[in-house]
Amino acid sequence: MKRFASFGVVGSLVVLAACQMPRRSSAVLEYTVFEPGPSSAPLWIDDVIVWPAQQNGTRLTPPLLELFSTRLHRGMRDRQYSVIARPLVRSLADQLGAAEAGAQSALQSTKADGVLVVRFTRWDEAGLLSLGRVRAEGTLKLLGPEGRVRWQGRIRCDKVLVEGPGAPRDLAERRAVAVERLAELLAARLPPHRV
Repeated sequence: MKRFASFGVVGSLVVLAACQMPRRSSAVLEYTVFEPGPSSAPLWIDDVIVWPAQQNGTRLTPPLLELFSTRLHRGMRDRQYSVIARPLVRSLADQLGAAEAGAQSALQSTKADGVLVVRFTRWDEAGLLSLGRVRAEGTLKLLGPEGRVRWQGRIRCDKVLVEGPGAPRDLAERRAVAVERLAELLAARLPPHRV
């Protein structure tokens, strides 16, 4: 099993991606990491569930949210996080409901050590067709057993996510590419861990 540790309370860490256009463009993940008191042993987590992403007040459809979750799962695995298989997670979400309460039940059912919950609160694609730009906001947190928050963060993206000569021209295809690209960016910026 791969292992990673939560490191001490480090405050809000901000990771900025390089700008890709002359005007301000950024993808930001701010997060706060928690650990037990200084005299406690390091907090090790073996298995993590990437729960199906949720949305409040956006037009992200269930297939797009699943595409995001699948790509985030793959990105975490590529970074050597130990993640529970997607088919099992989908099955649990169908049985238990995709809300946070279902995520907690899945955590208990699988005896995993954490469940990653992502919720989008904004998805503005006004510039997606012309510029490949998306403005997105949301939250994410890693919950441990009994609802304990291992770490949590805020997503803020104002970035060109679809670009290059091979980029699709169809809006639906560009939307799918943007969702996957955002998941890749977030996976690359999650809190550090030990293997």
